[in-house]
Amino acid sequence: MLVVIVILGILMSLAIVGVSSAMKSARVTKTEALIENLAGGCETYRTKWGDYPPSTLSEFKVSGLNDINNGMESLTACLASTAKGDPFLTVRDDQLMNADSDSASRNVTKWYFGDFQLREIADGFGYAMCYMHWKDYEKPNPMTRRIKTDSASPEASFEPTRSVETKTFLRPHKFQILSVGPDGKPGTPDDIQAR
Repeated sequence: MLVVIVILGILMSLAIVGVSSAMKSARVTKTEALIENLAGGCETYRTKWGDYPPSTLSEFKVSGLNDINNGMESLTACLASTAKGDPFLTVRDDQLMNADSDSASRNVTKWYFGDFQLREIADGFGYAMCYMHWKDYEKPNPMTRRIKTDSASPEASFEPTRSVETKTFLRPHKFQILSVGPDGKPGTPDDIQAR
C-alpha cells in the first residue's frame, strides 16, 4: 500500500513539472507572437508617419510623464492612434496595464482609449514590455530606460541589446521591443525580443 502511494506521488510530481513547463513554453510563444505583432505595427506606423514611434511622449510636448516605462507608453499611444485612420494596435484590453499609474495631461496621439492613462502592453507573463527607438540606443537618458514591470516590482533599467558576435545594437536604425521574460527582470538570459 505504501509503495503504491509513493509511486502515485512520484507520478503526480512529474505531471506537475510537465504541465508547468508546457505553460511556460506557451507564454513564451504568446510573447514572441505579440512582439512580432507590435513590430509589424511599428512598420505600418513608419509607413504612415515617416518614422517609428518615439521612445518617449515628451516629443509630443505633453506633461504628466513620470520617466518610467516611457518607451512602451509611447509605443502603445502611437499604435493606438486614430489620427490617420484605424489604430495600428491589435492587442486585447487584458494585455494593457498601467504599472506606474501615470496619466498624460491630454490625449496626445488621438488614441482610442477613453481616458488619459499612459498604458503599457503586457507580455505573456503579465509584465510591462520595453520599447526603444534606435535614435536612443546610445543616449544614456534615464527617461528612455527606467522601467517598472508591474505595480509591485521595483524600478529597473532597460538597456538596448547588442549582438554577442559584433557588439553592434540589434535592429539598428529600427527599434527594440523587449519582454523581461518569466523572471520579470531586464538583462537576464530569459528576456525575449524581436531579432
